[in-house]
Amino acid sequence: MTTDPVTVHLGQAISDVYGMLQSQSFHHVPVVNGATPVGLISATDILKLVYDIEGGDDRMLRTFLDHQFTLEDATSTELITVKQDEPLRIAVDHMSNGAVHSVLVVDDGGDLVGIVTSTDMMRRVVAKDVDITTSVDLIMTKKPKCVTMEDNATDALIMMMDNHFRHLPVLNGEGSIVGG
Repeated sequence: MTTDPVTVHLGQAISDVYGMLQSQSFHHVPVVNGATPVGLISATDILKLVYDIEGGDDRMLRTFLDHQFTLEDATSTELITVKQDEPLRIAVDHMSNGAVHSVLVVDDGGDLVGIVTSTDMMRRVVAKDVDITTSVDLIMTKKPKCVTMEDNATDALIMMMDNHFRHLPVLNGEGSIVGG
C-alpha cells in the first residue's frame, strides 16, 4: 500500500495532471474533492479523451501524429528480457523497483515468445498465490500483439488504447525485438 499517495483535485487543469503523470513513476492518481476520493485518472484516460474528441473521423489526429512522430520516437530501446524457462523471481526483481512495468520473454534464440506485465503479476501470480520459483512461461501472455518499426505511431497508439495495453513490443523487419 502506498501511504500518503499523491492526489489531484477536481479543479486542477488536465494538462497539469498529464504533466505530473508523465514525470512520475506511477500510472494512476486518485482524484479528490476536498479529501474525498471521487475517481482515478491515468495518462491513458487523458489520451483517450483527446482521441475521443476527434470522434469517428480521426484523420486530423492521425495526420498530426504521423507527421510529427515516428514509432521510433516513441519506442523505448532499453529492453528488459527474461528467458521463458527462468523463474518468476527474475521478472519480479526487474519490475519491483518501479522503473519498468513489463519484461519481454524470449526463447533461447532471443526471439519474442511472450510478455509479462505488472497486470499479469497481479492477476496471475499474486491473486492466485503462485510461487515465484515458477517458470515465467506459465504466467506470461503468449504471442503478444506487436508492431514493427515500419508501422506508424498512430496505429500503435490506437492498438494500445483499443486493447487497454500499456506495453507493446516493437519488432524490426526480421522479427527481432528492438523496443517496447
